[in-house]
Amino acid sequence: MENITSNEGIPDLNEELNTIQIESTSSNDGHEELIRKRGIITKLMKNCELSAKEGDRVYIIPKDWFDKFFSEELKSENDLGPIDVASIIKDYEHFVLEDYNSVPYTSVPEPLFLQFQEWYGITDLSQPVVTYLIENENGELVTEYNKRIFRLHHLTIGESSRNNYTLNQSYIVLSSLNLYSDLKVKAIQQFAKNQNYLNMENHEFRVWIVEDNETNSANTALSSYEITPLQFLSLSSKELIAEDMFHKLLKSTSSQPCDIIIETRNLNDGKWPSYFFMYNNPMTMTGIVGLSNLGNTCYMNSGLQCLVHIPKLRDYFFYGGYEQEINLDNPLGYNGTVATAFGNLIQNLYSYHWNQQQYQSYSPNRFKMTLGQANSMFAGYMQQDSQEFLAFLLDSLHEDLNRIHDKPYIEKPTLETSEELADENAVKQLAKKTWDAHLARNDSVINDLFVGMYKSTLKCPTCKNISITFDPYNDLTLPLPISTVWNKKVKIFPQKSPPCILEVELPKSATYNDLKDYVATYSNIDSSSLFGCEIFNHQFYRNFESPISDSNYLPVQELISETDDIIFYEIIINPGDIILPVINTKIEEGFNRPSLFGVPFFVTVSDEERRNPFLIYQKLEKLYTNLSGGYIQLRETLNNENQLNAIFPNLVAKYGKEDMEPINDVIDTLYDPNDSTDGIFTLKTISESRDEIEIESPSKTQPWIPESNINYKLADDIFNFSSVILRDIYYYNKMENQTSDAENASSTDNSNSEDNMEISTDSPVVDGSDLGNDESNHKPEKYQSDLDKLCIESSSILVCEWTQKSIDEVFTDDKPIDWEHPALLENKELLLAQKQRNSASPNIITLDSCLKLFSKPEVLGINDSWYCPKCKEHRQATKQLELWNTPEILLIHLKRFENQRSFSDKIDAVVDFPIEGLDMTPYVVDSVVEDGCIYDLFAVDNHYGGLGGGHYTSYVKNNIDNRWYYFDDSRVSSTDPKKSVAGSAYLLFYCKREQNPNGIGNSKLQDIIINSRTKYEERWQEILNSQTQLYESTKDIVSRETSLNIGYTPDSKSKSCEIEPNNSPSLTNSHSDTTESETFELKQDKNGSESSEDDILSRKSTGYSTESLEVGNLDINEADENGGRRKLRLLKKVYGSDTNPEDEDEC
Repeated sequence: MENITSNEGIPDLNEELNTIQIESTSSNDGHEELIRKRGIITKLMKNCELSAKEGDRVYIIPKDWFDKFFSEELKSENDLGPIDVASIIKDYEHFVLEDYNSVPYTSVPEPLFLQFQEWYGITDLSQPVVTYLIENENGELVTEYNKRIFRLHHLTIGESSRNNYTLNQSYIVLSSLNLYSDLKVKAIQQFAKNQNYLNMENHEFRVWIVEDNETNSANTALSSYEITPLQFLSLSSKELIAEDMFHKLLKSTSSQPCDIIIETRNLNDGKWPSYFFMYNNPMTMTGIVGLSNLGNTCYMNSGLQCLVHIPKLRDYFFYGGYEQEINLDNPLGYNGTVATAFGNLIQNLYSYHWNQQQYQSYSPNRFKMTLGQANSMFAGYMQQDSQEFLAFLLDSLHEDLNRIHDKPYIEKPTLETSEELADENAVKQLAKKTWDAHLARNDSVINDLFVGMYKSTLKCPTCKNISITFDPYNDLTLPLPISTVWNKKVKIFPQKSPPCILEVELPKSATYNDLKDYVATYSNIDSSSLFGCEIFNHQFYRNFESPISDSNYLPVQELISETDDIIFYEIIINPGDIILPVINTKIEEGFNRPSLFGVPFFVTVSDEERRNPFLIYQKLEKLYTNLSGGYIQLRETLNNENQLNAIFPNLVAKYGKEDMEPINDVIDTLYDPNDSTDGIFTLKTISESRDEIEIESPSKTQPWIPESNINYKLADDIFNFSSVILRDIYYYNKMENQTSDAENASSTDNSNSEDNMEISTDSPVVDGSDLGNDESNHKPEKYQSDLDKLCIESSSILVCEWTQKSIDEVFTDDKPIDWEHPALLENKELLLAQKQRNSASPNIITLDSCLKLFSKPEVLGINDSWYCPKCKEHRQATKQLELWNTPEILLIHLKRFENQRSFSDKIDAVVDFPIEGLDMTPYVVDSVVEDGCIYDLFAVDNHYGGLGGGHYTSYVKNNIDNRWYYFDDSRVSSTDPKKSVAGSAYLLFYCKREQNPNGIGNSKLQDIIINSRTKYEERWQEILNSQTQLYESTKDIVSRETSLNIGYTPDSKSKSCEIEPNNSPSLTNSHSDTTESETFELKQDKNGSESSEDDILSRKSTGYSTESLEVGNLDINEADENGGRRKLRLLKKVYGSDTNPEDEDEC
């Protein structure tokens, strides 16, 4: 608009500028040149100040750069650099400036900016930022830093369009000096971008302006891009932009920001959405609406469909009765956000049906977002459990709508004496007191509909003390009476017989101790002598006897998986014995490091054996005889008749007869050096530092297992830790064969020791003394016997190092039983039970059997033991749960998932439940039932698959047409309720039959629903009246509007309707084109004319750069003049901290 952006006086200024430049004396001195330019700018500023008027163009530049230009410290203009406009603006299109406190800016008249640009230019990423001088309330000229913001909306009756929440809102930014005609053009341009699928040639448009002070509220109609006719009529202030408004300035709008609503009509039918109710009768939807899957949200959709079809709950939220009960003071609630989101969901599902399609789909994005903010479990898109979702939702709704704002502290009522426990009236009084105490702290619509109470009875097995308590519930979890058997084959390593394997069958809830007792019974081994562990990769993996093992609290089905290798070792411990783990290694050809093989086991070692490695070796040989399943040729030992002189002459010569005398006491344990049989393995040892928690007592008799990352290459020969005499006896043959004379005896001894073992740097070395076969050899000093020396400690690991040759000799294929192929231990009782189970016909599970099982007494597990106040001890008491009463909405949870750690442990058995006429009277222990106990099914939440994945759907009865429907996310179809009786049924929703067909039940809830329904009907009538008034007030404008409508053709979209800035020949920089939102010139329309306005008044002021206030931090609800901050809040989807990059294109 040329008249608005008129720059009268600028040609004179340019002429004067040229005169100044001609008159000035050129100088090569940078400082003098800078002074000259400052003089030019100062004179220009004075001239612009004298001629300033509203509508003059000004440019925004960094204040720091402007101040630096006039700074005394600046000596050369070379230090000034180009103008960095990009540093002060976030968005050129929407005129969003940076925070003034962080990046100050100021405005300069157009002649100044043009001169600055000619001298210094602007940075590569910068564009000129143009705004205008406007008059403020005091009649002063100020820079328009805060332009007019208009939020764009689309008025539509399309159902699919209403549910399309992915389209973000668009914004238009214009100067207050723009005309309403500019606003309409710009709005339609932006609308055309958003609705690019719309054929503009076949449509005409109307634009409404809405000035509403609550546009930022998430609950208003203007919170979405697309609005319905009902939402449109609910707006308190709306005005059609007609011909008589085209020449009005936008500064006349009373509120900031404003909303723009565009409606279209096809040229063929001629019906405007704003007149929708003039030719459509209002009617409520039936609620038969699918819910879109937002990404693994079927668990939410199925549960919501069950809830929103509860008539009383639906009416409570649909008619807005919940709004007066939102509790903003409850620290356990969510400030009403969950209740409001649920209410909006129901109102959307049951609101006016916008077209004639039978079934619709609604996208619950807002509800999902609110739910995720309340609980991070539901924030993402992972699959969740529908029952857990409903439990959280009902609890959140209860806390958001709790009518009790100040909860009193109330102790739980109890019965004090045994006489009261036997008195039926006393028990009833206890139930009443418990319910009253509950209502004193919890009173909501959820409590009115879903909450009942059950009776819990605990009986101590020792003192027979009984405890009775009452507790509320809002869902009834029922176990399924099916066979819950855990089956597993475990190995048993007896101490004196070959290994065997036993098939075990226990309840899934059985403990490790139950398993241990079972194995002990069928193997005829004392359970105290059994030690269980898991074997993996030829070494111990888990120690089930450890005080820190999971076996202390996990049931066997969670403790032991199907593929785990479980072995129970028989360990008979005598006083003074220690228990040592035994690991098997082998040296493979071409490798220095030993590798593991076979099965590890345990051995008990006495004090005598700890002093004599020969005894340990012989004990292990006997154990290997059992583990290998056959005979092992063992080396011969000496007997008491053997004479040391004859057997070990060299040792007697070395140590003397006196020192060798104690060997006679253990001679029967020594190997005969004349026996040519080699040992089947080399016995080594390595120590490990164990955690103190693994050692139960100072006796070191508690079995333990070594770590899995031990380097067994560091294991040392056990004889290197024994008495030196026993060590020399063990190596006697090798030393004697390799000794050529007494002088080489010592080195020969050392050499052979090193050949037979790997010695770590910390291990003792084989003694290198001469064997004394030369008379001239000197005799060693008196060598005292050290036969009492311990060769192993309680933290030692025995390592049996084999060669492949010895393995092949001991573990031969002709032996049917060995440690890898244990013998089968027959379990006749198990075989009989399995046979009977397989031959029996499958039992039909009924809801009746589940309810009976629920009330069946059970003995608490050891981990759930009850503290008896009379015994002052924890006892495995007998517990019984019984229903005291039932709520109006009975939510039954069939417990199909037994193992929360297993994806496959789901019970898919069919539970036969009644569709109508479920009589709960036999299961309710309260003898007085005032309102009956007959229930009818109205919804079923289904689950298909396992716990780790699957799919949820629902069967629901619609009480409006009394038909059943199957909801599978967005898909809805009619169905037969009998199909719901299947193995997928997970949650059952029953509604109690009303004894009074006209009654609503709870009187308080009844009053709320009746009152809210009355107000709802009154509001509807007001809306219809508003429709009539709107039609009558605007119908005469329609004919003129049609003719004045700014139509769209392919050419007009790109030419005739764009608003662009005035072009200036002085803008020579490549970035000199101002942005589209800064425009005020309406390009030629179809007739080639231009819009103009000549009544802009001139005002003189020096304040055009003095209101450079901060932009960007003001709260959007603050009603002050700094609309720039409000603008940033409105554009937060584009520039906020939670910016989604995909949102930027929407604006």
